[in-house]
Amino acid sequence: MPIFFPAKKRVLLLIAVLLNIVLVAQPIPDSVLSAYNAADKPSSKGRVLIKYLVTDIANDSAALIQGKAALTYFKTQDDEVGIDYTQLCVAGRLGSIGDYASGVTIGLKNLQHFEERTDTFGILTALKTIGNCYIYAQQPTEAILYYKRGISLAHTSGDQKSLAASYNNLGFGFSQAGRNDSALVYGQKAVGLYTELSDDRNLAGALGTVADIYVANRDFDLAVPFLRRAIALGVEHEDYFTTANAHNNFAQIYLDAKQFDSTILHAQIARGIGWEWEYNDQLLRSYEFLYKSYEATVHQDSMIKYFRLAMKAKDRLFDLEKMRNI
Repeated sequence: MPIFFPAKKRVLLLIAVLLNIVLVAQPIPDSVLSAYNAADKPSSKGRVLIKYLVTDIANDSAALIQGKAALTYFKTQDDEVGIDYTQLCVAGRLGSIGDYASGVTIGLKNLQHFEERTDTFGILTALKTIGNCYIYAQQPTEAILYYKRGISLAHTSGDQKSLAASYNNLGFGFSQAGRNDSALVYGQKAVGLYTELSDDRNLAGALGTVADIYVANRDFDLAVPFLRRAIALGVEHEDYFTTANAHNNFAQIYLDAKQFDSTILHAQIARGIGWEWEYNDQLLRSYEFLYKSYEATVHQDSMIKYFRLAMKAKDRLFDLEKMRNI
């Protein structure tokens, strides 16, 4: 049955629809565009776009939609700086959802453009993005090469925040390569430098990296204080990935200790965050901890439920061809 509105409401509804059309057609919020246009250097413009497309939008799908819309806008403006930084943000998201090859290809192209402009911040961001795509592709040896280049350039430029980020990236790269001693050295450097800079938001991720290394080494007692601080800062600064990862690490620790109630508690928290923000790797970990806990406590129905969810999460992370070869 059609819905009829009084004349006044029809006018208000029409205005709302027109406003919505304008908002949809506007690829970048006015506040972001104002900050971007006010920036006097390419690197400053890049920081504005990265904050908008990487820091402020946690969801990969939403970030890709906004990134593609922003890319269309900058192309109409023939703005090469905006195009390159937006493409770089899109490349990072593509790597995150499994399109590693596209992420690396775009990142390498942008890296060349930043080098031609001698945009140090752009170069550092491109090196990080390419390295991250190799991490997502489970090729940490390749990632380490790009992360090392980032450290060298950050040292030379004196960019302390980029240096701290490069330390953290390299620590994570070494941990993924199974070189935990080297990973711990650079993870601790990142924690120390972020602490000096009073950069608590990024400190959360660095604490999480060090905790990952301790958990991988089964040094659980050493991991716990880092996990607690990572969760506290992650919640405070809305770093959802770090928070989910830390809760999953707690679940792993408690599962090893056969404290299944605590395992389930932390895994459920990680599951909720992973589901909301599309962190499929964290979803997979949480489902695995849950079905193993329910299996150990003879809760057959719950075990089967989360085992099936774990298999579905694997399907989202890997294509069927790769799954057959495992």
